Amino acid sequence: MLYLIDERQLMFFSNLQHADNPVLRTLIYLPIVKYEIMGLAAKYGLNGVQCGLSVIKESVWLCFKQKVQF
Repeated sequence: MLYLIDERQLMFFSNLQHADNPVLRTLIYLPIVKYEIMGLAAKYGLNGVQCGLSVIKESVWLCFKQKVQF
């Protein structure tokens, strides 16, 4: 369940960067939000959330598969 929540957060931040609303886009640059994004992205081996949603999903899935394997 934790992987699903993290994946949704990363996808939300990725979509937030491409929003048409300038207020929403400026939220990304707040230090607390920026550190949250970078910490969550690093957990799954991503450099940030500038990549596409499919890359985010694949990275989270790979981490989940590695954790579940015996």
